[in-house]
Amino acid sequence: MARYLKETWLVLSRDEILISIEAFDLRELKPPETYVSHFLCGEKNHPIEICCQQALSIYENKRFFRFPFACILNIEEVLDQINTDDANNIEYRESGLPHCGLFYNDELDDADLLEIKTTLTLLANENLLQLSQSNNQQFNNKLILNLKCKMLPKPLPL
Repeated sequence: MARYLKETWLVLSRDEILISIEAFDLRELKPPETYVSHFLCGEKNHPIEICCQQALSIYENKRFFRFPFACILNIEEVLDQINTDDANNIEYRESGLPHCGLFYNDELDDADLLEIKTTLTLLANENLLQLSQSNNQQFNNKLILNLKCKMLPKPLPL
């Protein structure tokens, strides 16, 4: 599962780039957003490199994505970390594949929602992708030091 990242959702720390929990907020639009947008990439048990290549292919074809960062999340890991035997706190639903949405349970309180977004952020920070060079030199300078961020070559034919 790939999540496109806006520049405002990334935080420049002293020696790395980190994803903010705002990357998993529902935006206050008219009408209000009901899910967090993701793109399905890779198949179950595919290596992360295949998912990264597919994410790159998806985002290169979407001209409105101007900031060159995304993250990869493993659906099973996310659901396993966040949902419990007692509650389905989140779920993924297709929305015109490969597009899909992450839906939060309507009964979550603010503290539970914050904990879920924090967990999503921690998982997302494990696979931060740079899709291309950034127009923001601050990000390019940090990327030299950021070993967690993967710079991808052009997509491989699938």
